Amino acid sequence: MASRFAAVSEWHGLAHWLNEIEDPYARQLVTEAVADQREIPDPEKVLKGAPGTHGVVQILRDKYIDRQLAGLTRRMSDPSLNQTELIELTTRKMQLLQLKRQPLQPLGEI
Repeated sequence: MASRFAAVSEWHGLAHWLNEIEDPYARQLVTEAVADQREIPDPEKVLKGAPGTHGVVQILRDKYIDRQLAGLTRRMSDPSLNQTELIELTTRKMQLLQLKRQPLQPLGEI
């Protein structure tokens, strides 16, 4: 997804983009997703969620934050870190935890 978002400004078409995807599994996943013509029932609900459920966008956001938190936790366990670095990592970790607790905001409100 990140490579597709990056390609927005220089979009040369699907075939060109697929040729740029190096990972064969990712290329296959994109090909299958594009070829699948099934209708998504209530796409707004799938993306944004419904009362009591999370949508795809929030699930992806939370998984991204979880990966970032895991990386910070690993880095924080490095005994060679100085006090300043540890404070910076702790601050970043607290920011990510706060972000994860916040509801999603429309793009224009960020």
